[in-house]
Amino acid sequence: MIPRQRLLGTIAAAILAGMSMPVAAQDKPVDEGEICVSVAQLWTGSSTDVARIAVRPVPDSFRRNFFGDTCTRFSLVVESLLDWHLAFGDERSSTAALEFLAANMVPDRDYIRDLGKEVLAARAAALDEAGKGENGKATARLLTLIEQARTDAALARMYLRAADFYSSRTLLAKAERYALPVIEVNHLRAVETTGGAGSNSDNFLGRLAIDEDEADKIEMHLAVLRAVLARDSEQLAAADAVLKATEKPFYRKAAEEAYTDGDDFCDIGDREDLADYAKACQADNFERRAKDWLRMRARLDILKLSLSDDAKAALNPDGMDIASEVLRIIAIERAQDLDGHRIMGRYRDAEPEITLRLARADAMIRLAEKAPLVNNDGWGRSGLYRMAMDELIAAEPVASPSDTPGRFRQIASLFLHAYHKAVALQKERPGTTYFNDPVMDRKAAYFRTMLPQLTAIAEARPSAEPRPGS
Repeated sequence: MIPRQRLLGTIAAAILAGMSMPVAAQDKPVDEGEICVSVAQLWTGSSTDVARIAVRPVPDSFRRNFFGDTCTRFSLVVESLLDWHLAFGDERSSTAALEFLAANMVPDRDYIRDLGKEVLAARAAALDEAGKGENGKATARLLTLIEQARTDAALARMYLRAADFYSSRTLLAKAERYALPVIEVNHLRAVETTGGAGSNSDNFLGRLAIDEDEADKIEMHLAVLRAVLARDSEQLAAADAVLKATEKPFYRKAAEEAYTDGDDFCDIGDREDLADYAKACQADNFERRAKDWLRMRARLDILKLSLSDDAKAALNPDGMDIASEVLRIIAIERAQDLDGHRIMGRYRDAEPEITLRLARADAMIRLAEKAPLVNNDGWGRSGLYRMAMDELIAAEPVASPSDTPGRFRQIASLFLHAYHKAVALQKERPGTTYFNDPVMDRKAAYFRTMLPQLTAIAEARPSAEPRPGS
């Protein structure tokens, strides 16, 4: 008879080993006896690949790594293919790349909508099998389902990134296909953990099916993005409910206190009034969870602001602008990155800041359409256009035209939209002097000059030089 605890340990070890691998390795385990150095390899295409991105969205160099030997595949970070498309491609090319990954990360599998229930049933069968000393078919089934849950989580995360980047309802629908089973697994695990049937040490198999923090992040992102794209009260309320359900004590306090007394997120000095916060902040994964939650809370607060009729009243309803605090934390962490290692993931690292600044700029432009033409405190139409442009000026330094022209294009286009609105307003109302600023004129000239050059820059050729093969 196979000892019950031995079986549980075997399954747990297999799951945990998989959880530590890069995304690419999740569906192609290392051969028994083979040793691979677990160093994540970020892929990026050549200038020629960029020029052909529309017709060859998955370049040969990526395919060689993806379909390569065990250790090559083990090290490859497949999400770097999406990073590359968000930098140099468009929605169509990004969709093609994601479809390639979805088809090949776990080929020839059946899609399971009720994946959470399947995982829990398979777990029960595996435990029963262990007690009878049988040959392990149920255990193999459980491991397959757990692997599927983890791969669904990876695909959901990537589809959500792309849907958010392009404000795409089509990609959001594709993200839901993978996100909903992951959320179900997470919810069923939570029910068992809090006292449902089988809520004992055995339920760790359900908990390990996916990373709890990752599943919560996916659920929050899905809910907030639905609200952002729908811009209606129903989806706004639904996202608000998800964030309230995932909020833990001291998340909001972390927005105010992070890095206030040192170089660590949880440094608060000797303040006795923050003893409970300091204890919570030092708990496992608090920093990661708090940042994920605060970023989504900031997105939703900005959406609420954009839907309001009174910008000044709506901007700070709870006594704290969470988006500003999140941006403060991001700025501190960027300044701490003195060794330059983060440049390897530059496309992804800049996303939280750029996303928030683009959202705030968009909100200010929308509010401007409902605001008085002018007033004395800066909250008139011209003042709101100025705030939008200030956000975009702050975003531009972390969106280099050579590194991520896709983001640069978004920033430049929205800036010029606000700028032209402000210029038209100034012509309409000559007395409107709040916008009169040569800095904005120069920045507008810079963006107008750069936008037509982005394709040539991405392909590493002079703008007057034709594309290879054209």
